[in-house]
Amino acid sequence: MQVRCVNGSRRNKSVSGYTLIELSVASSITALTALLVVSGTRALVSRSSLQHGKADLVSALLEARRLAFLSGDVAGVVLRPGADQITIESSYGVSRRLIGGGARIEKSPARGRVSFRASGLADNATIRLSRTGSAHETVIVVNQRGMIR
Repeated sequence: MQVRCVNGSRRNKSVSGYTLIELSVASSITALTALLVVSGTRALVSRSSLQHGKADLVSALLEARRLAFLSGDVAGVVLRPGADQITIESSYGVSRRLIGGGARIEKSPARGRVSFRASGLADNATIRLSRTGSAHETVIVVNQRGMIR
């Protein structure tokens, strides 16, 4: 295809293809989109891992409460700051569980233990979980009536 220039000369112009500017803009948009997706995915994975760890901890607390009811005695969960595992102690014995999702205990009760009694009462406790290398955290609360939130 021939195009007539402003000064009257003629030159051949290719109809197909993209200019360097068009390719640069398209690659910039693609890179920016990829960056946003990766950063959003990283935060989502971090929160998901914390929820997995929270579910493991709540399960251990519920198990200790169940064992206290069954045994008619005190059962407890031992929690150590910085640990990635939980110890359940009852008259039936001791068992250990790992906290999943790379979560660790950030803050535990001062005594390092949450006790449940056969009457249904429990120690008040606030437990904070976090994931190594992440700013996200989650909190689990056990109240005096043995309710876990």
